[in-house]
Amino acid sequence: MRRCGWPWSDAPVPPDAAHSSLGREEWGMRAQIGNWLIVEGLTDASHRRQGQIVELGHADGSPPYWVRWLDDDHRSLVFPGPDARVEAHPVHPAVPGVTPD
Repeated sequence: MRRCGWPWSDAPVPPDAAHSSLGREEWGMRAQIGNWLIVEGLTDASHRRQGQIVELGHADGSPPYWVRWLDDDHRSLVFPGPDARVEAHPVHPAVPGVTPD
């Protein structure tokens, strides 16, 4: 069993996880420090969250990311799911009655 690369964790990585079908090399998301992580709400009760990427977990820009959230200035380690995307700038909320050009 190999060890994970995080300096603050010496937790072992199970052998099957190291060779999963969604390894880092195949993950499509890439980011740079300063990009924005946008996480869309999946239900009517949840809202869109936006945070600035302040640190990368991997040099190639693949997840996970350290993100400073815009709504509460909290910083957290994020493993983005399918409802997330990386943008160069924050996304402004939609204004009712205004259609984009």
